[in-house]
Amino acid sequence: MPKLADKSLSDTRLRKLKPRSERFEVPDGGVRGMSVRVSPAGTKTFFLTARDQFGKRTRVKIGRYPDMSLKDARGEANQTRREIEAGMYLNRHKPRQFGEVCRLWLDRDQAGNRSLSNV
Repeated sequence: MPKLADKSLSDTRLRKLKPRSERFEVPDGGVRGMSVRVSPAGTKTFFLTARDQFGKRTRVKIGRYPDMSLKDARGEANQTRREIEAGMYLNRHKPRQFGEVCRLWLDRDQAGNRSLSNV
């Protein structure tokens, strides 16, 4: 379970986070469930942890800092949390069906080979 943060993250605080020997997380007091994970390599990644309407906990990668600003990450986290709580997030990110994957593979990787009607 994510820790509750007393302080909101700031751009200055994010820049000053230094990597350690093991990855660690810093919660954001500005958005419920949002945190930044710092890897030993120094990569800083925004994550959101929220529960759906059935109580199942979901963890979603929001983006990487500095490619995504803190403001954008907070906006995305709020939107994603609303989708998760409403049960809409999994519907939007539904896994592909086998037939759809086959069509994509044929179109992308096998376009130069025999046509679908000849297979």
